[in-house]
Amino acid sequence: MQVRNRCYTCGKLMILSALYDTFEKLGWKLLSADSETGIINVLDRKTGEKYLIRVQPEQAKNVDILIEPEPHSHSGRDSPEEAVGQLFDTMERIIRDALAGASFKQEKSDSLE
Repeated sequence: MQVRNRCYTCGKLMILSALYDTFEKLGWKLLSADSETGIINVLDRKTGEKYLIRVQPEQAKNVDILIEPEPHSHSGRDSPEEAVGQLFDTMERIIRDALAGASFKQEKSDSLE
């Protein structure tokens, strides 16, 4: 599998938080993380696949996420493409829900003034 990436238009801290929530939701194990450098190693407990994730700020609010399986960790049973797709889909739902919640909280506080 080649490196898969997506770019998001929100801050690095939000992306890291969403990734950690995603790992928990999918049942992936966090092996190591360096939030400062944006390098995360995780294990998909279902397949035994290990992934290296890089969270790289591109500009002020653009963050690029690169995901690649560790060499020789693919079991051949399941496609890492599916797992990475599921990770991105889950993370995007978490980000969307967080942004909707923040917007709702802002609207609620504006209406109370």
